[in-house]
Amino acid sequence: MAKTKYPCVYQDKNGRFYFLVELGNDQLTGKRIQKKGTKDQHGKRFTSARSAHKEVTRIKNEYLVNNGYANYELSYAEFMKNTYIPYYQASVQKSTWNSRECGLYQISDYFKDTKLRDLNV
Repeated sequence: MAKTKYPCVYQDKNGRFYFLVELGNDQLTGKRIQKKGTKDQHGKRFTSARSAHKEVTRIKNEYLVNNGYANYELSYAEFMKNTYIPYYQASVQKSTWNSRECGLYQISDYFKDTKLRDLNV
């Protein structure tokens, strides 16, 4: 597997180009979503790394259009409770978490009903 100058595009030992793109994680199972291929959407083999890169771009765009989502009404308290605090607690040592926990909950209570999109510096 030889890497090319394009992200997610590789060349195998026979000189054929292919792509391996990661599109994110499945919300239900937590597994990675990956797509791998040696042909474009019309069934033709890639003749260059650039053509494989174009297909990667098309696949990423198609995935975002079909599966992308954004919650524009997310409140600060919901974000802290469901996303930030669990991630932060899992990524720092216990002593760091113990010293920061109170502050995080105070900030969360202060901004609780404020929408994330309404916050600025």
